[in-house]
Amino acid sequence: ETCDLNEVALEVAQSFAEPDRPALVPAASPVLATGDRTALREAVLNLARNAREACPRGRVAIATESEPSGRWVCLRVSDEGPGIQAATLRRLFEPGFTTKAQGSGFGLAIAERIAKAGGGRIEVRNLPDRGAQLALCLPVASEVPARLAPRLRSEEFTR
Repeated sequence: ETCDLNEVALEVAQSFAEPDRPALVPAASPVLATGDRTALREAVLNLARNAREACPRGRVAIATESEPSGRWVCLRVSDEGPGIQAATLRRLFEPGFTTKAQGSGFGLAIAERIAKAGGGRIEVRNLPDRGAQLALCLPVASEVPARLAPRLRSEEFTR
């Protein structure tokens, strides 16, 4: 199924109560990926929960973009937490691994499995003492759903 990552980002952000709601930085145009919408929402929710837990009072943001190559689309979740320690980074996607007292250690493993099932990947950018960014990157959708086609056509003429 083809879905707009902007819509997935909005749904995930709205699932958080204020003041914990992540900031949204959506791309101007639909960011279309092929994948199971429910599974993608679960993956992004896991990324956003981890970011919020790493940074309880700081800024968490969800951004979407189409990569310049035109072959990939990404949904990036970033936080202003402490960053990821090197030992943790090596085991980040290991099922059952957690650094939290309340964590199960399966959220990021599930997110990575969902990304790979869709032909994608999760990229990690670690900024020690300045936060972290995890990006769910997927192949761009080859088909445009009928409900999004009018929006895409109108944006082509306004650029």
